[in-house]
Amino acid sequence: MPPTAHRTRQPSPAVHYCYQCFLPQAATVQLKLCSGCRVAEYCSKECQKAAWPTHKKECGVTCKLAEATDPNLLDKVLHAFGFRTPVDSLKALNEFAQAHRWALEAHFHVAIRRKVGFKPAPGDITDSILVGNLECVAPPSSGKRLDPASRFRLRDRFKFVPLAEFKNASRERAEAFDRMYGESRATIQQFHGANLLFLGGCPVAYRIWPLSVVSFSCCPIFYAVHGPHNYDDDTRREIFEDKLRLATASINAGIVLRGVELRGHPVPGRLVRADKIWSFEPLFKADDWEDSWAAYLAADPRPKGVDLLDDAIARLKSGLPLLELIQVSQVL
Repeated sequence: MPPTAHRTRQPSPAVHYCYQCFLPQAATVQLKLCSGCRVAEYCSKECQKAAWPTHKKECGVTCKLAEATDPNLLDKVLHAFGFRTPVDSLKALNEFAQAHRWALEAHFHVAIRRKVGFKPAPGDITDSILVGNLECVAPPSSGKRLDPASRFRLRDRFKFVPLAEFKNASRERAEAFDRMYGESRATIQQFHGANLLFLGGCPVAYRIWPLSVVSFSCCPIFYAVHGPHNYDDDTRREIFEDKLRLATASINAGIVLRGVELRGHPVPGRLVRADKIWSFEPLFKADDWEDSWAAYLAADPRPKGVDLLDDAIARLKSGLPLLELIQVSQVL
């Protein structure tokens, strides 16, 4: 289960967080893995103990996944993508989801708005699940390690699927959802319960292709805070399409867009590894966003993946300047 992002957390360059309190990993904060699943991480024994009542179900599912590994899958697929076990792919997914948090939440936000509108009644989405297919990226033949933002690509957009249909696909999938989703839902309640704009949760499934591995998370649903401008329905649809183009391109290019200031606009950056810790390094500050963004796109030599991002920007339809597009799409 990718750790659930929440709006009260201060921006941090970290990729790993405590599963219970969301304290970011740092040189002075060492996270320790759950001894059972080897996926969940905690900053202290107290946090691990507090999380156990909800984590134990997910822990059991993850352990069963490791035990049920098909030897053929292990040899032909997992190793080809640099994973030793299915659990390793879940660890990589956690890092990937944290790195691309802004872009993934853009997909969730647009899909939820299209389903429930801008002023939905309080409550969870219980009839459907938001499903996205991620494709593993093979490591380079040189043996160089891929950074967490480059381990997967989006095969398609996240789409709503009837929950009953999704669970009926297999008994194992239904059991995994019933066990794993509850922990993520409890987490967003913990962090958003006091927020007057918080309405409920939406189940999300990540399917890792071609590993047949599925992980679950919960996306919070908020009452829309409209911006200062009024847009007609056609323009609003174009804004949402533009946001999806930008988010998808950043994910598939391996370019991390991430806020570095509270309520700040996402800026491009890279993941760097030091002392066995991955962290986000922004390429410029948010206070000179527009000029710096233009310079970033025009840099020579071109940053890795920027051609894909530049092409997506060239195909934006709303006509809004890029910074205004990001600002407006966050409050619609």
